[in-house]
Amino acid sequence: MSKRRVRQEVVIIASAGGHLREARLAAAKLKVKPLYITYRSPHLSPDTHPDVRFLIHPRRNPFRLFMNSLQALALVLWLRPRVVITTGADVAVPFSILARLFGAKLIYVESGANISSPTLTGKILYHFADLFIVQWEAVRKHFPKSEHGGPLF
Repeated sequence: MSKRRVRQEVVIIASAGGHLREARLAAAKLKVKPLYITYRSPHLSPDTHPDVRFLIHPRRNPFRLFMNSLQALALVLWLRPRVVITTGADVAVPFSILARLFGAKLIYVESGANISSPTLTGKILYHFADLFIVQWEAVRKHFPKSEHGGPLF
């Protein structure tokens, strides 16, 4: 990293795999180039994906969650994002909350895999999100202030 902070307009954070795929679909029409944040996985490496930063995967482990939160805080302070877009899951929670507390707008897109029930990440980030989007109308009953955006795929 360079020694100079650069304010990142849009940061997209999601778990590797399906959540990241949905996040990339959600970001496809953006006019600015986002920076992606996820955890390391075999199909993602810094060499092949220079627009991705990596955090430790918390895996519902308290120690790993603590380490993820410290990394997230450092990255939030470094990037100072204006907007954070996330589709979940666990890796996204600390970063999203910290970014929101430091003034970023938070857009959460509930997973399209859950067609009638809420996700744990959705239940947590609903209280922090400036815009909360569900992909299925049936999920709106769990999130009354959400917007129905339709499926991303």
